[in-house]
Amino acid sequence: STGTFEINYQDQQQRWTTLQGSLVNGTLTGVQHTSQQQNDQLLEKLESDELFQEYEDSLTRDGFVRDALEFDHQDGGTTTLSLQYTSESHDDDAIITAVFDEDDNLVGVELERPHEYLNLLVLFAVILCGIVGYLLYRRFRTNKTPSSSSDVVSYKEPEEFDYVAASGDLIQQAKIDFKREQYKDAYGKVAQSIRLYLSYELGLREEITNEDMLLRLDGTAYPVEQISECFRHSSLVEFAKSQADKTEFDEMVEMATRLIKQTTDESP
Repeated sequence: STGTFEINYQDQQQRWTTLQGSLVNGTLTGVQHTSQQQNDQLLEKLESDELFQEYEDSLTRDGFVRDALEFDHQDGGTTTLSLQYTSESHDDDAIITAVFDEDDNLVGVELERPHEYLNLLVLFAVILCGIVGYLLYRRFRTNKTPSSSSDVVSYKEPEEFDYVAASGDLIQQAKIDFKREQYKDAYGKVAQSIRLYLSYELGLREEITNEDMLLRLDGTAYPVEQISECFRHSSLVEFAKSQADKTEFDEMVEMATRLIKQTTDESP
């Protein structure tokens, strides 16, 4: 009398549909209906989206082909559609993820290319090695050059990282992302701005998770409850568990701005 169920159907045209739900002590608590027709309509909407077309054209130019697709129909009515792409040499892959709301409206499209980050890291390492090599060459050359007593060597302290300005920049970028309907990025950057600011305020100077940050804020004068709510809203939207809301987002931005601004106001 208690458990979950899944019933599969198929019509004469071989089109399928599925009913899923759960029972609690013999009482039906929810039924979710998915069908091939619904999935086909969602895929058709995605393929007509301009941003998706740009992403897929870019992958096609780089030699990628569509390999598989997966639908994830969630309890809240939202649906996540993931399209897998594989390079012709099968040594690289990419994913385009689309999110639809409960009314089957497309609310977000993202492209993820995991190996792209690795390539960037390799490029950064090469550039860094080049800079270090050049500095060592300059230092060796300077030591070999005779200097007169009149030579003056000036030393300039490295500039300290302005974490307050960097946190403020993240908030401004979040506002731009929200206007572009890139809601996951927008919510994520607001939460990131708070973590960055608090990390330096608390002397950590490193990126930590939302949970670890809240533990470190326990017993402090910071608005822990508001910060916790901001992190919660951000996680829900980032993982497609909740929809973006303009009023909610504006309140998050206002709270983050007020939190960061207090440092400027308290500065001499």
